[in-house]
Amino acid sequence: MARLLGFGASLIIEQGNIRVAVLAEDEVTAFAGRDVTVAHVPAKPSPLRGVKRASIEFHRRVGGLPQRAMLGGTMTWSGGDELRVEVRTSGRIDLDAAPSYEGALGHPLVPGLPGEFGAAVMAALLAEADQAGTMVVDRAAYDPVESSIVAFGAAAVLLAAVLRGTDSGTAVRAKLEEFR
Repeated sequence: MARLLGFGASLIIEQGNIRVAVLAEDEVTAFAGRDVTVAHVPAKPSPLRGVKRASIEFHRRVGGLPQRAMLGGTMTWSGGDELRVEVRTSGRIDLDAAPSYEGALGHPLVPGLPGEFGAAVMAALLAEADQAGTMVVDRAAYDPVESSIVAFGAAAVLLAAVLRGTDSGTAVRAKLEEFR
């Protein structure tokens, strides 16, 4: 069944010119973070407890150059009054890197989150903050040509929606409507 949906995908949504794969487990795109950026923002205490892991693979068809990004991490809820966001990056884009992640949407990607995209990921996650706890981005993959700040920002918005909700499909569809 997972092969039918794409490598590791638990849900694939196509809406307009955007395709999104939601992955529950993803060890393939784990990477050793070279740099870690941490930010704290006020947030409401969460009634939820425990840890949730998810990953998002994002593909938007726009003109002649598609936008691609894959991002994943964890959310650990707390009863506190702030959200701690940790974004790990892997250095600069490596234009010569061979893709080693097959991709849930059928396009191979290079594991890692280039530093060039880290600020966009952090900004998007902070803008979506509403529940207290700790969010850690420790999974990512990119295409050396087709990935962008915009693609990683969109993937971060979708990841935040999936990590804070219990119904991933509804959360992703609602965010995709906002992208229109």
